[in-house]
Amino acid sequence: MQTITIKKTPGFSLFLLTGSLLITCYMHPLLAADDCGRSGDLQYICGPQNSEDVLPIGATQWLLASGMNGSFSNTDVKGHIYLVNRNDKSYTVLFPGADPVFKQDKKMFGACPGPVNPDKFSAHGLALRRQGKYQYRLYMTSHGEREAIEVFDIAMRRTPAITWVGCVLLPEKTWANSVAVLADGGFVATNFMDPAVPDAFGKI
Repeated sequence: MQTITIKKTPGFSLFLLTGSLLITCYMHPLLAADDCGRSGDLQYICGPQNSEDVLPIGATQWLLASGMNGSFSNTDVKGHIYLVNRNDKSYTVLFPGADPVFKQDKKMFGACPGPVNPDKFSAHGLALRRQGKYQYRLYMTSHGEREAIEVFDIAMRRTPAITWVGCVLLPEKTWANSVAVLADGGFVATNFMDPAVPDAFGKI
């Protein structure tokens, strides 16, 4: 696997790995997961659509799950970030929800051209970094209207709240999958395929 440095500025760095896997937010009431039974000792939580990645928020009962859009299945499913309560097996749409919050961190993400379009994104890989006792920063590989790492702050309240704070646009011919956060707030991401190649996904 080859490591390519894409961007490095004071206090921030971005690397791309290539090779051949909340301040204030309106929250819907948590929804009971569909009953889809068990398989041995495994119990499923059904309902969230196209979840690609799942992360625990610290040692809490909360999980974050990405939700990709319907581009591969030719459906009108939109991208989501889900919040799942692993204790009672309920879930809600954390982002965008009914009233998404945007507050760009221009010191860290000054080159970001503006907020993610909540109707035209696809949530893929997730990475989480603790910022403080009750604060986390979420990095998400996103497709749709733009190929980017979208970044959010998550405030730990009785129910976590999410705020979009910035993005890093990815180079052309990049379709990122996984992302991991570095100590300086930068990140590494894997390049899954070249989206400019016809039927790139089918050729993997």
